[in-house]
Amino acid sequence: HSGAWDELGLALEMQGRAAEARAAYQKAVDADALFVLPLVHLAGLALAASRNGEALEFSARALRPNPLNLPRAWFYHCVASFDAGHVDAAEKSARRTIEEDKEHGFPRAEYLLGVVLARRGESAEAAAHLRSFLRLAPDGADAGRARQLAAEMERR
Repeated sequence: HSGAWDELGLALEMQGRAAEARAAYQKAVDADALFVLPLVHLAGLALAASRNGEALEFSARALRPNPLNLPRAWFYHCVASFDAGHVDAAEKSARRTIEEDKEHGFPRAEYLLGVVLARRGESAEAAAHLRSFLRLAPDGADAGRARQLAAEMERR
């Protein structure tokens, strides 16, 4: 039943019915606490609603049993950590996202890692990650800022 609840949650989420999707995902978790996909989906909903604490909790729970092959969970954990000011956790999660994201579905992880490294003064590595982001998402929402920051890092 857990898989069915998760699928229902996905369908509801695609219809823009976030509250109902959240309830379905929670029922999936209640039915099988070891099934991590509904936790990942709950983390995504929490981020979309700017509930970073919940996003951190759900993504961490999803990663706890087996942190492999879950780039989406790592990405959600990265974004929530970054937004909460947990820079070390954001860096670790961004690196794991990049490592596991063979399809390059989460290019913003490159951007966030570049920003974290730039703040630490690690200019060369920051520029490399920002350039990687720009190769993957040249028209992304953060592209202008990434170009600016990469140029600044390269001047250093």
